[in-house]
Amino acid sequence: MKKEEQVPQIEGGMLRLKKEYEALGKMTFNEYKSIGIFVIVLALWATDKQHGISQTAVAFLGAVVALLPRIGVVKWNDVDIPWHLMLFSAGAYTLGAGLEVTDLPASMIDALFTHMGITKDTPFWVLYLGMTFIMLFSGILFQSKTMRALIFCPNGYWDCTEIRIPNFEPFFSCCTAH
Repeated sequence: MKKEEQVPQIEGGMLRLKKEYEALGKMTFNEYKSIGIFVIVLALWATDKQHGISQTAVAFLGAVVALLPRIGVVKWNDVDIPWHLMLFSAGAYTLGAGLEVTDLPASMIDALFTHMGITKDTPFWVLYLGMTFIMLFSGILFQSKTMRALIFCPNGYWDCTEIRIPNFEPFFSCCTAH
């Protein structure tokens, strides 16, 4: 950096900064609450290993506290955010984290395969035709190909690894078919 670039170059210089600072006025009670919420969330994020609260939960709690009536600093209608999508996303992340921790999808597929009598001795073509049938008719429930791929690809992969089918490609092509 050149020597003249090391000095801040603001139109009006320090006088303008001083005027802007004075125009802010005194800090309000809500601004102090905002600082408090921010510092608490930051401290909880930094110490997650000590207390065990996940950083996602800390962020969610910080947002909830900031939006609480009479306690929070933001009113729902003052912010131009599609809240229904935010709550949906939070629920989806929470559900996904719960499914990952409990390994429930693998347990459900294992129970389904056991109930249906599908074992390591089941011929490959039976599994492939069953997966193709399910994939084709799942379009009635799920219009999104992405949603179907998200549901069926992990299941197909599990089928291949658990039953020791030599390759995943046929299931993958079945899951992502149009």
